[in-house]
Amino acid sequence: MMQKKFQKSPNSIRSSLLVRRTELVCLEFDIKGICILRRISRAELLREARISMKEDLDRLQVLHNSLASEKNLNKPLLKTMNEKDKQRLLQFFRGSLQSRDIRQVDPAFSAKPALWVRHNAILVSLEQIRAVILYNKLFLFDPDNPKVQRAVKIISERLGKIVERDIDMTSMPYEFCALEGILVNVCMSLEKDFASLEPTILENLDDLPTRLTSRQLEELRSFKQRLSQFSARSQDVQRVLQEVLEEDENMINMYLTEKKISS
Repeated sequence: MMQKKFQKSPNSIRSSLLVRRTELVCLEFDIKGICILRRISRAELLREARISMKEDLDRLQVLHNSLASEKNLNKPLLKTMNEKDKQRLLQFFRGSLQSRDIRQVDPAFSAKPALWVRHNAILVSLEQIRAVILYNKLFLFDPDNPKVQRAVKIISERLGKIVERDIDMTSMPYEFCALEGILVNVCMSLEKDFASLEPTILENLDDLPTRLTSRQLEELRSFKQRLSQFSARSQDVQRVLQEVLEEDENMINMYLTEKKISS
């Protein structure tokens, strides 16, 4: 009888799991590099990212209203646009942060290495660091992950320099300071992992000419596998960065602060 009293119904279990899936735990960094623990839903994250686009849409609506009053048009905005302009507008919206993009930073999903540039955000998924960078905020996900915890100090220091330095901020906007902190942490993580492998491998290789045992061969096989895994990880990071650097549109869209100021 007592067990029935405390037993959860299947519906309540499903609803609690649903809440867990729709909310993400993250560290939110402000413009000064100060972070707070926050629970944020996917819808809230999309709203945060689209705030910077709101002014663009408002200006578009004002422009349309002024043209409509001049030409006595009573049609909705989309009906007054030609097909070419409609395609450009749709392409612009597709290039903004979408709900499907958030899977890339959700720890509940496996994610491939990525650095995606959107009109209103930069999305990072490298070496277990998953983040969404806006023009004035950074959301760092999976805060219980040891690699994420090590990244917090580096990112805070990089963002803190924005306030400390009294220089022209256009030379180093918020999004680049945040991205720099993440990439520095990724490089340090790879360097640390390689440093833990290198001495033992060299020691085993030095012993090969004098003595060769089955145990040593097994250790070398294990080291070769670990080196292959490390090489794949480092090449993934290199590939992701190279793809962004080779795409002019991505490089232009990374200037989130500049787009916000110009709007």
